[in-house]
Amino acid sequence: MKNLAWLSAVVVVGCAGEKKGGGGDADTDIDTDVDTDIDIDADSDSDSDSDSDSDSDSDADADADTDGDTDTDECPVGQRWCDDPWGPDDGAGAGCTDIFNDTYNCGGCDVACSEGRWCEGGGCVCDPSLDDCGDSCSDLDEDPDNCGACDTVCPAGSRACLNGECTSCEAAGMGDCGGDYCTDINADENNCGACDNVCADGLACSGGLCIGGECDAVCDATQICCEEDWGKGDVVEACTDPDTDWGNCGGCGVQCGSLFHCESGLCECGWGDGGGGVIDVGGGDGGGIGPRGGGCEPQECGGVCIDTCYDNANCGDCDVACEAATPECMEGECWACDDLGLEDCGGDCADTNWDAAHCGACNDPCAAAEVCIAGVCEGGDGVCDGGCDEWGEWGVCCDDGAGGGVCAELRWDWANCGACGVACLDGEFCNDGVCLACGFGEGGG
Repeated sequence: MKNLAWLSAVVVVGCAGEKKGGGGDADTDIDTDVDTDIDIDADSDSDSDSDSDSDSDSDADADADTDGDTDTDECPVGQRWCDDPWGPDDGAGAGCTDIFNDTYNCGGCDVACSEGRWCEGGGCVCDPSLDDCGDSCSDLDEDPDNCGACDTVCPAGSRACLNGECTSCEAAGMGDCGGDYCTDINADENNCGACDNVCADGLACSGGLCIGGECDAVCDATQICCEEDWGKGDVVEACTDPDTDWGNCGGCGVQCGSLFHCESGLCECGWGDGGGGVIDVGGGDGGGIGPRGGGCEPQECGGVCIDTCYDNANCGDCDVACEAATPECMEGECWACDDLGLEDCGGDCADTNWDAAHCGACNDPCAAAEVCIAGVCEGGDGVCDGGCDEWGEWGVCCDDGAGGGVCAELRWDWANCGACGVACLDGEFCNDGVCLACGFGEGGG
């Protein structure tokens, strides 16, 4: 009886203690923490997370989303609801935006990066082609206020910055027409060709000359009306800028060559800011239009504009010749023939499937009027006025069936695929001189 009485006393005391505070803490709830709610966390709300609000997410706001702000937009993590995502000109209206990359909302809404900067990782940084000079992003090769180095200001009389060195306006091909900066007399309507030479109404300054167009459309002051804008080949009257249009550079119909761009109405060697004229980005096999990649571009070498992307004697830069072990220049770098999947034909890397000088084997050339198709020399059977040279490496003249001829590129022409008169069937296309069913390997070889 004595032992049972002791056990009863323990039970009574244990029940009384748990009813009073549970777990021995100082509050009046049934958990073991020191707050007044009935959950097991250390905050004062009644949910089971560790924040101080009353919802069930893990942030500290009062809404039911997980983004940490006080709205209910539920933007994805890393985004924020802003009035003008990607700027007011985007026209999309309010919405979620990536504040780590949005130049107009960089790191937060309405935090716009200044000119020359973009948003990266939520901070404004300079374009990689420019240097960060504190208040501005500058081209140290051209900026007279940061010439060669930040805060190096060119003095009066030498206000032009050319290749990072201060020089006179005249030496840089510009005019000293007063003011703090040199004047581009090749493009300035108020100082065209010389200071104070103002172009008349309706004329634009390009290449240092006041010029007009060849059609009647009313254009802006810096534009003229040409029948073929940007060298498209279609006779469509349109306003165009003769300072930058490589098809009408300095005047209607003045076309810059494939290695040139149009700058202030003059054809200059290199791609410039917007690329040059029509160029073959695929090394001669019809790859498309636009500047090539690889970081190389045409430049003047000894007074001649050279394509340093593919010139074996000037590979990547002037006077950088490829050596015997790596004889082929590709995208401004010298390569061994094997690395490019080509045959080494005595220092000349060749694709013997398509190279007319090494067709089927090294030093086995095709005749003058023939082309190399899949390692076999093929010729035309028609007569074409002017020939078919402009059709590229695989262009020949095929009989048109009416006693004349039509130029055809045998590598891709579905009506003359691999040889004149070999036509692909309906539902087929010509690829590398072979007819293939549509949907199989489309896109060229």
